[in-house]
Amino acid sequence: MAILIRYLSTVRVKTGLREEAVILPEGSTLQDLVDHLNAGHGLSLPKSGIMILLGGRGWRQLSLKMATVLHEGQVVTLAPVVEGG
Repeated sequence: MAILIRYLSTVRVKTGLREEAVILPEGSTLQDLVDHLNAGHGLSLPKSGIMILLGGRGWRQLSLKMATVLHEGQVVTLAPVVEGG
């Protein structure tokens, strides 16, 4: 199945990509995707100051967290955490 990954701001600079399609086996989880991205791009998700959004919702808001099963065509966005006030 194909999952679209969108990279924003400094994450885009780090990966050198605006977006990419990642092919994973059916039944793969958000953790499987994160493992793939960490290995391929030298990231250290989910603890690297980068937000992981699935369908616009942060991974901590998902009932199964990183064990959430992904589905064909879903969009995952990686964006830097914004701090300040």
